[in-house]
Amino acid sequence: MAFGLTGLLIAAGFSSLGQGYAIWLFSALMAFILIGSRLMQKRLATSIEIDRRLNELADCHEIRTESLSPVIARDHAAQGWNRLVETAFVQRLLDQADSSLHESTETGDDSLISRIVNILNDGLVVADSSGTVLWQNDSLNSLLPIDHSDDGQPGMLRFHEFFRTFENFDEQIAALTDTKTLAPVAFEMYRGETTNEGVLRISRQCIAENERSHGGATFLWTIRDVTQQKLALEMRDCFVSAATHELRTPLCNIRAYAETLIAAEEINAQEERQFLNVILSEAGRLERTIDNLLNISHMQAGGMTLDRHETQIERLVNEVQETIRPLFEKKTLNFETLVPPRLPDLNVDKNKLAAALVNLLGNAIKYTPDGGCVRLEAEFEGNEVRFHVEDTGIGIAAEEIPRLFERFFRSNDPRINDIQGTGLGLAFSHDVARLHGGRIDVASELNKGSRFSLILPASLARLTPS
Repeated sequence: MAFGLTGLLIAAGFSSLGQGYAIWLFSALMAFILIGSRLMQKRLATSIEIDRRLNELADCHEIRTESLSPVIARDHAAQGWNRLVETAFVQRLLDQADSSLHESTETGDDSLISRIVNILNDGLVVADSSGTVLWQNDSLNSLLPIDHSDDGQPGMLRFHEFFRTFENFDEQIAALTDTKTLAPVAFEMYRGETTNEGVLRISRQCIAENERSHGGATFLWTIRDVTQQKLALEMRDCFVSAATHELRTPLCNIRAYAETLIAAEEINAQEERQFLNVILSEAGRLERTIDNLLNISHMQAGGMTLDRHETQIERLVNEVQETIRPLFEKKTLNFETLVPPRLPDLNVDKNKLAAALVNLLGNAIKYTPDGGCVRLEAEFEGNEVRFHVEDTGIGIAAEEIPRLFERFFRSNDPRINDIQGTGLGLAFSHDVARLHGGRIDVASELNKGSRFSLILPASLARLTPS
């Protein structure tokens, strides 16, 4: 029909428009027919190729992604086939990854699960109802001294025998050997009389219940070192107790002297002045305690910052002396200060630096018996500005010096049991020095005294002209 229509158009062209125009129209129509037939052939070829591949897949017993390949064409049929091939390749990659993961977790001692279990900080033990160790992870060796047989497997020791040397073994033997209770159990084992010697938290879960009527079961024991957590809790409790005392004592003294002044009908001027001085001194003590607590709060929150200003060393030392004077007046001590002339000004946070020096001096006063000596010295030498606080007190044991700047740390020396303290003053002073780019050095000898040196870099110094 298309060719009949074409013939009629050509005939009409010859008859009405002339021979030239008819030839042009005939050429255009032939070109249109050729292009259309070519496009139709390409589409048919794509459909035939896709149909051929589908027939091949239908005849295959096993379809492999390697046998699938995309079709180079732009029609919808080709786009659909190519999307199908792409999806098959992606699924193949996912299957390979999943297979690799399963292989890595099912290859025995070198498996992923085994490696994860062995790098845990907690010790893990699987034991039967008799307490015999069936399996343990490597981390247990760092927590408990465990003997192994020659083949590297756990020995025949019962689980409770690992703890025979612990301080509270007799108290916890029932919990260590109880196999009738299948509910979770948790308790703590102490290596020695003090927390410092080590504390382990032991917990047990029943992971398999076999022949319960005969008492058979399998248990998972978890052993965790909680020494640091227990020490932190003890130090926190000491801090709360000390802070309460430090706040209550001056308040009680202020109230007592104020009530005495109010109740007294007749009191001479000298006694009145003495009472008022005590009230003023206790108010200053209370203020220092509150300032220390606020500074400690900022320090713990990691938000302590410096407000730097030009500060004269001599004026700083004088202010520290006035602040600490009430503590000296309560004891019979010799107090010396040495501040050479012409020291440079410092670009520092004066209030925090003064609080740090007050803490150092306060400790020197507290731990120096009556008749002793406390000395404050400032010097500028080389590349450093140094503030030395030296005393003839009870001194510090060498093994405790590395822990002096830990928060809540208190010495085990029995001579300081009755001396109140928060265990945070030195930590605060250390942070103040650190924020200024400096440090605190400590030298001490038991029963002879201590020397704390707060050292600042010379870059903070501002030399005044001659």
